[in-house]
Amino acid sequence: MYQQSDPLVSIVIPSWFTRTQHGKYGNHETFWFATKCLTRLLEVTPREMYELIIIDNGSTITEEDCTERARDSVGKDKEEHLSMDFTPDEYWGKADVLIKNETNLGFAPACNQGFNKASGKYICCLNNDVLVLEDWLNDIFETFEIISKMYDEKIIDKKPGVIMPALLHDLRDAVKAISIKKKDVNLNTNREKYGAGAEFGSLWVAPRQLLLDIAKRRDGCQVFDENFKLGMGEDRWLWQEVRLEGYETYRTHRTRVFHQGNLTIGKVKDRKVYTTKNREYLAELKKLHGIIT
Repeated sequence: MYQQSDPLVSIVIPSWFTRTQHGKYGNHETFWFATKCLTRLLEVTPREMYELIIIDNGSTITEEDCTERARDSVGKDKEEHLSMDFTPDEYWGKADVLIKNETNLGFAPACNQGFNKASGKYICCLNNDVLVLEDWLNDIFETFEIISKMYDEKIIDKKPGVIMPALLHDLRDAVKAISIKKKDVNLNTNREKYGAGAEFGSLWVAPRQLLLDIAKRRDGCQVFDENFKLGMGEDRWLWQEVRLEGYETYRTHRTRVFHQGNLTIGKVKDRKVYTTKNREYLAELKKLHGIIT
């Protein structure tokens, strides 16, 4: 358990697990993969660098469900990677700060709860459908230093506000991704290239003070605009707000991650009902601030 009062970074993981989140990876696939993501994070990230904040957003999955999943998986093909690494209680128990909601408040409100509890100099928002590689956090902070120096030397005109990783190319299978932990330099063919205007919302790191400044412009506590529903659009608007503050979002190729995607939001019934409304709201915000895209 993290002991220091001044972590470099606060890693915030929103989580919502129900008893019906089944799919191509078997029963309870959302929780199954989340346990792999948490295991990987703990394995490859120096513990002295971060505090871990997890939000239980009204989950209903039980230990019995996990036992059932493990038994079914072994019965199918006897592959160890199809079993879960933790029970729900063990998963929640890995947090330094655990926030428990009785019901699912939505992605943006849950993340905001975590951001407001953060004490790190930086905040990392990490979805639990992402697998990081070794040295990922060091690579992100190296990128902050490199781009800040480029800004100081007037090579670029906007200082770094948010850093996001690149994705592992041509990899779509979570089972295969679980076996990849070490960073292969051959993957990083664009290692020294940094893409401005990046908009990957499933893993990003930003200075906490920048996020506090953005929240102050809203209501003092909302980093993500909670008018967006179901985790669709609030990150896109946040990137615009970062730019309005005079910063830029950058993608680094110094590290890459595997992102499965849709393991949580894909299980939300009637989620497409909100898609059009979120897009319209985003367009209204951009128009209000004179943003042309």
